[in-house]
Amino acid sequence: MDSPYYNVNSVRDKNLKGPRGITAEQANQYESLKRGKDNNIETYDDLQLKKDNLHIKELKSNKKYWLCCLLGLFVGCCVASSVFLAVILTRNNNECMALSDRCPVSNGYILYADLCFCFKYINTALRYDNATMQCLFDGAELARIDTEVLQKRMETYLDTVDNGEVWIQGILDNASGTAVWRYNDGTEMTYFNWNSALNQPQLTPGEIYVLIRKSQGYRWHDGHAFARLGTLCQIV
Repeated sequence: MDSPYYNVNSVRDKNLKGPRGITAEQANQYESLKRGKDNNIETYDDLQLKKDNLHIKELKSNKKYWLCCLLGLFVGCCVASSVFLAVILTRNNNECMALSDRCPVSNGYILYADLCFCFKYINTALRYDNATMQCLFDGAELARIDTEVLQKRMETYLDTVDNGEVWIQGILDNASGTAVWRYNDGTEMTYFNWNSALNQPQLTPGEIYVLIRKSQGYRWHDGHAFARLGTLCQIV
């Protein structure tokens, strides 16, 4: 009998077929997947899930199909989704455990284990280049704020310090004639928290770096390299 985890093209297609229970043999296949001591499924190979058959974007973004799983309406959907989540959580847990070993809390760093984020706040007002160098001294880099969840967590933290105006990763690349913001490794940024009320980013010549302004509700501004601000460093 074919495995229940790749006999449909997508989670959406599965849901459109309506509710259907799984057989005892299918349940046994799920239970027999290789697991570690913590009962988590260990590898993609054990799952027999293929990228062209299980559309990850649908699993991550289509709320109504996730809702059906949460309500337990479609067993097949739930099984596939649960397996997928087990893989992601196992991998993330392993990465976070490795990061916890590298996060130098004795040097002032703080670990948000649930976000796999190890950071340090430097209160000293520094220019952008000096802020970058200060992070490098710790084997770190400027913090990469790439999700709303992380942004909100940083807002909560910065609310506890005196100077919440800080440098983070973000460099303007307009070589093509179009303003593109990139991380230090050249990856194009997709998450932003610009202060649109003040027309940010203004893209004034020379304002090519990203900073968080506590005084402006933790919105992002573009800034000159010679501005002196606090710093958020991140161990990666």
